[in-house]
Amino acid sequence: QNADNPRAIASLTKLYTAYLVRRAGISLDAVVTIREGDLNIAGSRIGCKDSYQCNGQRLITGEQITVGNLLRATLISSANDATHILARYVAGSVGEFVQLMNDSAKEMKLDNINFCTPSGLEPSEYYQKCAVSAASIASIAISALEDEFIWELLRTKEVIIKSVDGTITHKLESTNRFLED
Repeated sequence: QNADNPRAIASLTKLYTAYLVRRAGISLDAVVTIREGDLNIAGSRIGCKDSYQCNGQRLITGEQITVGNLLRATLISSANDATHILARYVAGSVGEFVQLMNDSAKEMKLDNINFCTPSGLEPSEYYQKCAVSAASIASIAISALEDEFIWELLRTKEVIIKSVDGTITHKLESTNRFLED
């Protein structure tokens, strides 16, 4: 019902971000260095369920982590920081990645779509502007789930990821309530 009406989709945006990262053909073993600005992302982050409650090891400036591990954090624990870091890595900046998101949606002939961030955590003043129809997000999901790596991550309950040198570990726990015992 009302499948073509645009609505805010929040963290489902991350599925499209992951899809575009995979479509870019970047190796899962590609190394990304964490910058100071990467740490100031609101909402859920690696090691934190939200902006205030951190129970695990957060990313640190200078840490090197693989694209595969950032995708794990994006899709398993819904980490906004990982999502923004991937956007910067793929397109040079978050703004350029958002433009890529919207341009790619047009190429896929998706209607009623306007992404504003790679994570789906929109500034409150843009909440109504940043929206996607259910029909369009369903098309995105169909395309994304054809990728075996994405499908595997969406079924993962928890995993430990490490920095490239193995000195920093991060426990990721799924936000998918359907995976609970």
